[in-house]
Amino acid sequence: MGQLSQLYVYPVKSMRGLQLSHAQVLESGLAFDRLFMLTRPDGQFITARQHTKLLCYTQVLTLEGMLISAPDGSHITLDLSQFSACDFPTQVWGNHFTSRQAPEHINAWFSEKIGEPVTLRWTGQTPTRRIKRFPDNALSFADGYPFMLFSQASFEMLQSRCPTTLMLPQMRPNFVVSGVAPFAEDSWQTIRIGDIIFDVIKPCSRCNITTMNIETGVPHPTQEPLTTLSTFRTTEKGDVDFGQMLIARNQGVVRIHDDIEVLATKPPMTYPLHERQSEVTAPSTDASIDEKAVVIDYNGVSFIGNNRQPLLEQIEQQGMQINYSCRAGICGCCRVNLIGGEVVDIRKKEEKSNESILACSCRPKGNVIIRSKN
Repeated sequence: MGQLSQLYVYPVKSMRGLQLSHAQVLESGLAFDRLFMLTRPDGQFITARQHTKLLCYTQVLTLEGMLISAPDGSHITLDLSQFSACDFPTQVWGNHFTSRQAPEHINAWFSEKIGEPVTLRWTGQTPTRRIKRFPDNALSFADGYPFMLFSQASFEMLQSRCPTTLMLPQMRPNFVVSGVAPFAEDSWQTIRIGDIIFDVIKPCSRCNITTMNIETGVPHPTQEPLTTLSTFRTTEKGDVDFGQMLIARNQGVVRIHDDIEVLATKPPMTYPLHERQSEVTAPSTDASIDEKAVVIDYNGVSFIGNNRQPLLEQIEQQGMQINYSCRAGICGCCRVNLIGGEVVDIRKKEEKSNESILACSCRPKGNVIIRSKN
């Protein structure tokens, strides 16, 4: 038996979290967790994967809604009563649902800060989004499941292997558990926290947000801790796991120091050992070369891009869908076929042509034709 030692919510998706002493457990997640989210005007979600500085925005809950402060010190107040009365199409990871839009002055403020047109969305009083595997369960704007948990011992083991200092909040948990062995949570199937029963659904596959400094929004130059995690927590499919995703069977309140009781167990996920990459650099815009326009043909749709940004970013900027997860050149989810032209692998600093490439890690050298892998 362990104890709940830390508790976090993230009112606006991808912004800095709030540490709490207690929280209300709802079907869709903890109260105030991922209630708000920035999207493009068409409803496609935006996170710190694309805009790292979102991690530096701070949030304070108020009686009417919330006060949000930007890294430059300016702030804006959200009033829930000002959000639209009608629903607008919204999308997270291909999951289509509806949400409410903020008033124009709020959207204009965020658009100026972010540097592109964006809209702030609210789930509304009753979230319309549903978990794909559990269509009867409501979900907020979280990536895939309402709750994420890991143990303090698991984090400490990761820190002991990682060559750089980590901050626990950069792993974005809801629940942190003390008093159990490292990765004991891998074998949990059903647990009780206080009076609330949770089912442990699957491991949490981690992305490049975990590599970003939560004070500055700057990614770690060698993609830590993902690089270290990839050496001992990579699945056969290429996912890099840390923590467990949960859904709740009932509602109520959880508190710091609540006991954690394991009600049922299951065989844990096994992870084949991987060699540590000798040199890993963060895929990012290459400012050392002269920018020029190039034609990018993605799945038969052509657009004008540039030779400095990774293909993944440029495809997203056109509003097109492309698979990705870690955005750090590790998981392989964004692998595409290079049919024509040449690219430069930003991590390995080598040129490639006529082969399978990672869109997050390659920038076009000139005009290119790429196709999604079937």
